[in-house]
Amino acid sequence: IGVRLVGSEMCIRDSSNSVKNIGAYAFCECIVLEDIHLPETLTKIEDSTFALCRNLSAITIPQNVTHIGRWAFGNCSRLRHVIIKGKTMPTITPTSFFEGTGTSMEDIAPLRFFLIIPKGCKEDYQNNSIWMAHAIAIFEE
Repeated sequence: IGVRLVGSEMCIRDSSNSVKNIGAYAFCECIVLEDIHLPETLTKIEDSTFALCRNLSAITIPQNVTHIGRWAFGNCSRLRHVIIKGKTMPTITPTSFFEGTGTSMEDIAPLRFFLIIPKGCKEDYQNNSIWMAHAIAIFEE
């Protein structure tokens, strides 16, 4: 398993095909990140994994990810594109993607981004109030 950071791009290489999740706080406050390439074997993004990565603008969620934890992308204020590769919609919490400084739900707001999903999945996302709180628009690939 290797992590390579080149400029503002991070790539997690998994030659053993064994990375299933990325631990809580693993890349928290990594302000140089703008784009992330995650291994296809990933199934879960833990709580606060990429929180406070303030320059992160795009993330591609691999097809096997089924869950994105609380505050996983908290205060990633420049996040504009979330690309979901899997046909199964990952579960998220109301705080998986948010911005704010407070500790109560009244002090935070959902991050808003363009959501790019696989063809044929749009209705599932449109019927999910948590995902819809974040979507500026939904595009199918």
